[in-house]
Amino acid sequence: MKGLTSTRLAPIALDVAGPGGQRYATELVLSNPSPSPLRVDVLYTAASALNAAGSGSTFETLAAGRQRIIPDVLAWLRGKGLAIPADGSSQGGTLRITFDGVAAGWTPSASSRTTIASGPGRAGLSMPAVDPDTAAASKVWLFGLRETAADRSNVAIVNAGLTGSIDLKISLFSGEGASVPRHVLPYLRLDAGQWVQLNTVLRTAGFASGYALVERVTGNSPFHAYAVFNDNATNDGSVVAATPVNRVPAPQLVPVVVETGAFTSELVLANPGAAAIRARLWFTESLANPGGYSMGGVTIDLAPGEQKILPGILAELRRRGLEIVPANRDYAGTLAVTFSADGEAADGWAGARTATAGAGAGRYGLFCAAQLPKASTSDVWLFGLLQNADVRTNLALANAAANLGPVTLRYSVFDGVTGAKVATSDPVTLGPGAWTQRNGFLSKWHLENGYVRVERVDGTAPFLAYAVVNDGGIPGKGTGDGSFVEMSTNAP
Repeated sequence: MKGLTSTRLAPIALDVAGPGGQRYATELVLSNPSPSPLRVDVLYTAASALNAAGSGSTFETLAAGRQRIIPDVLAWLRGKGLAIPADGSSQGGTLRITFDGVAAGWTPSASSRTTIASGPGRAGLSMPAVDPDTAAASKVWLFGLRETAADRSNVAIVNAGLTGSIDLKISLFSGEGASVPRHVLPYLRLDAGQWVQLNTVLRTAGFASGYALVERVTGNSPFHAYAVFNDNATNDGSVVAATPVNRVPAPQLVPVVVETGAFTSELVLANPGAAAIRARLWFTESLANPGGYSMGGVTIDLAPGEQKILPGILAELRRRGLEIVPANRDYAGTLAVTFSADGEAADGWAGARTATAGAGAGRYGLFCAAQLPKASTSDVWLFGLLQNADVRTNLALANAAANLGPVTLRYSVFDGVTGAKVATSDPVTLGPGAWTQRNGFLSKWHLENGYVRVERVDGTAPFLAYAVVNDGGIPGKGTGDGSFVEMSTNAP
């Protein structure tokens, strides 16, 4: 095909046994918003850590504007002729996806969602496929880890290169702070395309809360790292993306924290540095106060190396003196976070997990790290949106600045099956820090498979858009578990 190529790496596709005899399965989404058809080459590298087999390659075609949902990617690869065992053994590996024939100025997308049967439905997590050439810096942090009666944490790493092995060093840090010595794991060697996961990683160090530093010590290939913490009762996973070491300090925004009859948000704050820092949290509420109302801020101090996990963050804000009004309502809104040391900007990390109680023990939810919003006139895209008897999708928009005035946005909805644009919304104006969500919004157009483009109409404030794919076709059905869908900014 004429045109450019674009390559993405899906970190892991699974068909493995989980707790209780249930199996993890991975759904793959391939999205082509461009006006040109694409050839999609898929290279599957079986994970030696699983004793998996069946490495090989195949291809698919993707018409202009189409989005392909592959419910079980390993079954699909078997159907394409790859010799992946289907005997009940643990199988899984990485997917290197190359789109060929890409028109200039367009970038297609790939993402995966891995789930397991749980309670009345399914639970799991979603991950965007990454650019393997810029997968990670040579050193990255993985924050938010915990090892408790409620949760367990895993760390996963992929050699994102096509050739050559790499050696990686993983150091574990206690959330109690720098006074506790770090725990260094034996070096890991990964061949090209290989994936490995370290389960219950904090247990070896005896830490109940902590974070990891992943460093490449030999080799030149890029690597991709992420963490997952799983609920011990429901097996629901929340994925945590890696954070580059020594990034430039900047204001951050947690896109949403909530407190309702069904959902609550916990906040995680971390200070990997050698000096104490202060976190300033500024809450703008938009559910009980449509249009956004700034409730004010509080400060939380973090000792050197400390990580705090704050369950029920809105209750914590009240405990620290913030009045959240009107009283006795459901609340949702953005949380702006800045870190400082001795009056100067400092680098820290924040993220929130929003969850709901299961029918029995445990919880279902999703995690979102604080974003570093950048003002942009570019459109953003959200792919892999679903609406059927088993799942529903919510669309959320946020003004990411508290001091740059309102921003007006508009979104267009596309049918992933036909590629046709089916609707364009009325303008949505968001005040400083304001947030809004459209629940089950694909049902309005009777779409089962769709994607969305969000564009700025007016204003200069940075904005964020994201989606959540929830288990259960309507609220109250399934588990209610959510998978966070990040926006893509690299298509026109």
